[in-house]
Amino acid sequence: MKLWKLGGEGELTLTFPAPAEPLSTNAANRLHWAAKRKVTNPWRDLAIMVTRQALSAYAREREVWPTQAVNIHVTLPFRTRRTRDPHNYTGTVVKALVDGLVRGGLIPDDSPEWATVLEPSLDIQPDKTKPLQAQVHITPRSNP
Repeated sequence: MKLWKLGGEGELTLTFPAPAEPLSTNAANRLHWAAKRKVTNPWRDLAIMVTRQALSAYAREREVWPTQAVNIHVTLPFRTRRTRDPHNYTGTVVKALVDGLVRGGLIPDDSPEWATVLEPSLDIQPDKTKPLQAQVHITPRSNP
């Protein structure tokens, strides 16, 4: 299973099985810090692994990944259509994924200079026979 898709210059989409249902900030606030890490670290670790694989493939097909400022848009998977606030996942799962992009070598830092993190989208995937699939879309940020 290919976990990445290279688009035009500097575009990349990472797709991978979600390690767990995304943790909301509200739920995380009720957890001990160690319990929160137990849920968010697998998201970060998957992002590191898939990012490194994608950058390695990019280097084999083209050259070195361009160091550039990017927009990051995350699509989080859920089984049910329950009402949720997308921004409620920014401080937990989205943060872990962006940290994984940094550690994986896609961007030097997750500061505003290098990364603009857009509000996540929520994707309903009701088919329980298939694993939940998360996506991270990376596109070059146009400079004003």
